[in-house]
Amino acid sequence: MLATTLDPAKLKELFGKYRFDRFPLVIDGRLEGIVDRAEVQRAFARGDSPRPEEAVVCNPNRAIRDASNLFIQSKSGVIVLVSDESKVVGIVTLHDILRAQAANEI
Repeated sequence: MLATTLDPAKLKELFGKYRFDRFPLVIDGRLEGIVDRAEVQRAFARGDSPRPEEAVVCNPNRAIRDASNLFIQSKSGVIVLVSDESKVVGIVTLHDILRAQAANEI
């Protein structure tokens, strides 16, 4: 699921429909950042537009170890998976990394 606008009504609908706290923001086919539920709520309370966080990206074909190292750079706690064609194909969370590491240790 992607956010495709910073329009307040659309963001309220998106966050109301899904329980996720963060979504990649893709406008006109271009990754613009990450929108965060808490930032969106604060911005709306101030009457402002939310400011997307910078997105840290990774190719989905890279090793999980590579992705886990990128979390150091990610302020949002999310890594956006971007294909060779520059399309957002998913996200990786810290929970995903922990599950992958646990699966490899068993």
